[in-house]
Amino acid sequence: MNVMEMDALKAIVNQVFDTDINLECRKRHVVYARMAFAKIIRDTGYRLEVIGSYIKKDHATIIYYTNGFDNLMKQDEDLMRKYMACKQAFHEDRQPMKVDTKEERLQKRIKELTIKLDGMLIQSKRIEQLDNTYGRLMNIIKLIDSKTPAGEEEKMEIKIQRIFN
Repeated sequence: MNVMEMDALKAIVNQVFDTDINLECRKRHVVYARMAFAKIIRDTGYRLEVIGSYIKKDHATIIYYTNGFDNLMKQDEDLMRKYMACKQAFHEDRQPMKVDTKEERLQKRIKELTIKLDGMLIQSKRIEQLDNTYGRLMNIIKLIDSKTPAGEEEKMEIKIQRIFN
């Protein structure tokens, strides 16, 4: 167990979530911070018992934290942003591992792809929100796009403003 690594992640999570993950309470923001900590450090390869021991929780709680966190992030964009900020800061702060074996290269690639996937999930959620907001206007947008020559966008905007005024 690398306590320095866990201390570094704890400091990052505490700062991003503006709390202390070792507080003995069930307030949502504290629990979410613990969940983010557990998820990031578990994905790094730490055992459940080690993580639980560090934050004074049993291994079953760590299983609950890591399994339920993905669903929570799908529903809460702010939580996803905080998680991504913690994860990115943690991985940037760490010293690069010496890559000797194929397994280590694969683990490094998995981490890189996981970070990219997390970013894509955030982007996908934003696109979904835009589609929900502006989907009903898609035919109008396509019409305007087809009728507006390149470089004439400002003129078209003025014409549309006149229509609505």
